[in-house]
Amino acid sequence: MMDRKDIEVFNAIVTEKNLTRAANALYLSPSTLGSRLKSLENSLGVELIERAKGKKTVQLTRYGEEFIKIARNMEA
Repeated sequence: MMDRKDIEVFNAIVTEKNLTRAANALYLSPSTLGSRLKSLENSLGVELIERAKGKKTVQLTRYGEEFIKIARNMEA
């Protein structure tokens, strides 16, 4: 089930373009942020963020790009 905090996490990741900076902005540990993101992805049944070792900036999947509009509307 989608949680308001999960939407906040996704929006922070999109804004910061970096998982660590997003975690810091929300005063969460990186592992908590990752768990929240995974929970959101599981509830939607799609991956929103492309995961690649060594990449500093976040790359959204096609689904992530589509979900931005929904997430921003939900948080507003």
